[in-house]
Amino acid sequence: MNRPPLFFAAALLSCTQLSHGVSFEQIGSDKNRNYQSIAQPGWPAGLVKILNHDSRVYSVDGTGHDNFYFKSNPDEIAELIKRYSQTRLREHVLTIKKGKPEASTFKKKKLS
Repeated sequence: MNRPPLFFAAALLSCTQLSHGVSFEQIGSDKNRNYQSIAQPGWPAGLVKILNHDSRVYSVDGTGHDNFYFKSNPDEIAELIKRYSQTRLREHVLTIKKGKPEASTFKKKKLS
């Protein structure tokens, strides 16, 4: 049995940080960046207009699960709902839940 490669692999894996696969995060909106979020294959037309809103505070993209977080006042919420109603979908479903959900970055920084 060849143990040195197995030992080397185990040692290497124990020294690495937590991996997030091919996911990446963005803190804040696209407002202060040199690039804007762009529509992805399979997204309905108009969806990216919601994601480019200035009230977006955080997003996690990749591996088929994209999550976007917003911190909005009532006027901004009305604007986001209007943008959502203009997306090209067969049905529009909007669910509003009571509570204050929390999100955190890859480095466990809480966003509220």
